[in-house]
Amino acid sequence: MSTAPVALSQPSEKMVSETFRRAWARADRGAALHLDPLSEAIAGVLYPLLPALAGQRILEAGSGKGMISALLAQRGYKVTLLDTSREALEISREVFRARQCRFRAVHGSLFALPAPDGFYDVIWNAGVLEHFYFHEQVEALRELLRALKPEGRLITLNPSARGWIYRAGKAIAERRGTWGVGQEFPVHSLRKHCEALGAKLVEERDVLPEFQFRFFGKYGEPFFALGRKSPTIRSAYLKALGGYLKLSVIEKGKRLGRGVGIGRESAE
Repeated sequence: MSTAPVALSQPSEKMVSETFRRAWARADRGAALHLDPLSEAIAGVLYPLLPALAGQRILEAGSGKGMISALLAQRGYKVTLLDTSREALEISREVFRARQCRFRAVHGSLFALPAPDGFYDVIWNAGVLEHFYFHEQVEALRELLRALKPEGRLITLNPSARGWIYRAGKAIAERRGTWGVGQEFPVHSLRKHCEALGAKLVEERDVLPEFQFRFFGKYGEPFFALGRKSPTIRSAYLKALGGYLKLSVIEKGKRLGRGVGIGRESAE
């Protein structure tokens, strides 16, 4: 992989990149190799939304440790991981090696993808867009959609503004100075973003309501466990509390600008 630095084009991206570089640099790499409950749950949300045929090109744009993408690679998809953090990509190497599957690592920016127009069948991420302001989110979506095939699908999951248990936990952590992921703006909807881009919002809904309780540590664990165990309780949580994540499924429209991204990549 090239040692040249990634060109960061958005003001927030510089701050977000540094925040997560530090976070991944101090991460427990042994623990990162294990399938955590949130990654497993997000994968469960993704599976029904993906093309049935193996061999499809899938990009995770803002991949972190890449555990969910490793699960997709095990199912036969051709997986590319993109992140501004070399530390995260190094952890991903260990994750994929442990699961004996292959991927392509890209050290780059989601605002300037190293891919030609219409290259990927699916582009997705979880917990990425919420760290940026509205206009930056629009620009990120524009670039992701550019690299998507005409019949492709963009899937993004972001903390939901409807999830008031999550928002309460976030507010408490911010007051205590223990919030460790920098600026984060819960998402109401990506409908206005899609309208600005001429894209089609195919589906949008809240998911995984039980994970909100994990923001309250041991006090929230019984409620989390109950929601994990019982679909009825989980449904009640979703109706009363909103979901932890907002799932948005987007297809590209006809008004997106054209152009070829730049970046640096290496195969694994």
